Amino acid sequence: MKRIIFLLIMCVIFASFSFGLSVKGFGGPELKITSLGTGTDMAFLLGGSGGVILNDHFVIGGEGFTTLNKKPIEFSYGAAHLGYLFDLDPWGLELGANIGGATGGLFIVEPEFSLSLKLLSWMQLNVNAGYRFGIKEGIDKSVTGFSGGLFVAFGNFF
Repeated sequence: MKRIIFLLIMCVIFASFSFGLSVKGFGGPELKITSLGTGTDMAFLLGGSGGVILNDHFVIGGEGFTTLNKKPIEFSYGAAHLGYLFDLDPWGLELGANIGGATGGLFIVEPEFSLSLKLLSWMQLNVNAGYRFGIKEGIDKSVTGFSGGLFVAFGNFF
């Protein structure tokens, strides 16, 4: 996995110099609230996200989260992120998906959308919403559900 990530980064760097791609990086902390367990149990997930924006539109990155409150269940996951950014300066709208793995051998797929506001040339505030599917021999209802998040991103946004 480390080799694949390294090769992907090297391809992006090579392409940016060879083909004149615009490459911007970002990263920062994120807090999500989501349904976990059964019924209406809510949990807070704390983690981080980061990646690159290619040609001001294509987003490639990764993220990782773990529960702050261990009730109703303890849950952690990491995922690759792919998205498309509509830049409406100073606003932005991104449609994307997170695809990865979680505790207990679960496969995670989470389509989401994000609304961002550029506060400074190096900082923006993102609010996102999505629906996470936990898959292990079918849909795992204990981790499947809506999520909403707040992400403070640091990087090069102009």
